[in-house]
Amino acid sequence: LLVIFIGGCLVVRPWNFSSFNVYSLFALGQAVFAAGAYTTVSKLTGSGRHHPYEVVLYFLVCAALSGIVLMALTDGFVMPAHGDWIYYGGLALFSVIAQVWMTNAYATANPVVVSFVSYIGVFFNALWGFVIFGEILTGLTVAGGVLIIGGSMYLTKLKHDKIAEMAKMQERKQKEA
Repeated sequence: LLVIFIGGCLVVRPWNFSSFNVYSLFALGQAVFAAGAYTTVSKLTGSGRHHPYEVVLYFLVCAALSGIVLMALTDGFVMPAHGDWIYYGGLALFSVIAQVWMTNAYATANPVVVSFVSYIGVFFNALWGFVIFGEILTGLTVAGGVLIIGGSMYLTKLKHDKIAEMAKMQERKQKEA
């Protein structure tokens, strides 16, 4: 996990304060609240009291309400043009699908591992910025991406090894009984 965290720091470079602004506080707050939310998702769905789709509904309702509040507070809000609604509909569809998959991941796996593995997205966002928008991809970004992906692959291997070890112990217990 430490390797993945270091890789994330190399990609994001939090020590570069020239790009820090008030919007960075929103991103930091989102990260803190998301960590709490995903841990809560694991607890809610793991107990069997709430179905993962129910949790997704809660997320979507909260996101819609907070979006309405933010739009109401914004002076320069402009209603999208007719053709833009197709893009927004596609974005909404893929967002719901991604939220269902993410909720299922947090419901069935260790939330700490899932959240750190999702750091791979940080590297891919930097890569898409390079490919699509011509942003500069530094050596630190590439090194961070290698650490993130390598650390995530190692975590996955450890998890599979642990599952295999637990299965062998279960077999031994059954044979002894």
